[in-house]
Amino acid sequence: MLTAASLVFLARLSGIGWEQPPAATCVGHIPVQMDIYATTQWTRHCHDTRDGIVRESFFYAFGEPAREARLRVDLHPVDESPATTASLLPELRAELTRRFGAPDHEPALMEAGFRSLRYGQPVAGDHWHGGGLHYFLHANQTNPDPLGMRRGVQLIVLTDRLFGERSGDARILAEEYDPVRARLKARVGAPVTRASLEDLATLLRESARAGDARKSLDLVAADSIVTQLAQTTTDAEPLRRLLSGFGAALGGPSHQGGLNYRHELLWRAWRELPLTEGGELAFLELQRRGWYTEPGEGCPANPDLFREVIRRGEEFLATHPRSDFRGEVLYALAVASESWWSIGHAPPDDPIVSAPPYPRRAANARVAAPARERALDYYRQVIQNEPDSPRAAAALRRLPRLLLNLDTGQRLFFCSYC
Repeated sequence: MLTAASLVFLARLSGIGWEQPPAATCVGHIPVQMDIYATTQWTRHCHDTRDGIVRESFFYAFGEPAREARLRVDLHPVDESPATTASLLPELRAELTRRFGAPDHEPALMEAGFRSLRYGQPVAGDHWHGGGLHYFLHANQTNPDPLGMRRGVQLIVLTDRLFGERSGDARILAEEYDPVRARLKARVGAPVTRASLEDLATLLRESARAGDARKSLDLVAADSIVTQLAQTTTDAEPLRRLLSGFGAALGGPSHQGGLNYRHELLWRAWRELPLTEGGELAFLELQRRGWYTEPGEGCPANPDLFREVIRRGEEFLATHPRSDFRGEVLYALAVASESWWSIGHAPPDDPIVSAPPYPRRAANARVAAPARERALDYYRQVIQNEPDSPRAAAALRRLPRLLLNLDTGQRLFFCSYC
């Protein structure tokens, strides 16, 4: 039999306007780069407390037509004491089981505290599904925004739509695969993964006598090996001597550990052999780095790396119409344009954009709107050209916020540590 406390707790689920827009008083939210899961990419948040129970509503912008809608509600008691948790948790578990049947204990939602307490153990919480909603009940310690550390009972309710978006995150995150390394493994093979000094020497010597196609692949593979060795070698002198004969060098210790390296081999492959497969791989790798490979802790005078990414990306599409990597380049152009738009109207207290002196703030603000239009166009091209790809799934996630003119917090291709 439910106690008064349990009845009051569950009563707060009544009258919720699922899929409804936020009220004017709800607080907006700009995601950060670490907000990788659908559940953390909310647009607005509201909360109120009644009868000792806090109810939080989270609103999201997913799908078409683009709109903001309530897709998540969290409930938790003001009293987070062990005694309240010990009495409330089993009663809520019993009532939800009565309503929806036996719970399962998956999937883990790390960002919501629905997780294993120790590695290898099952999730320490219960999950039910019914009536178009998913219920996650647990008492794990977690520290989610915006209300900070929580220690008591948590009931997190997601709509089917948000749960489906969260389930699709793995596909979107697959976009983080490295196309350069994947192609090098296919073309060059084991030396790329072994990353030994002997393999590096063999590749560099082969590059000196090989034809253009093989030479470019050897140079990019050699660059990958140098990058790995520069971070792990305990005796740099043999590596320094080898590189000196091929126009490359190692610098002093880097801020991240290991030794500085300017990627001279990568630049050679792109500058000398841009129309080869290896030259295109070099382009992708330089594009990923924002075309800035100088060692050290600082940034260039203009930290807007997205400008160079866009300029070079558009040139690449014009001059490499049949490249295998047009999808990657289009996606990079979309992200760079989105970055330009978001950075162009970043708030004064933005921890990334406002941390160093920023010379282009006013200039970027004037062209933020056209950058947004370019981002929309490039994301749509990604979806049209490769609709079943992880990039298209990621583009579909980005589009609604852009269409609603809601800041996405995109900061890729911006150098913020100056």
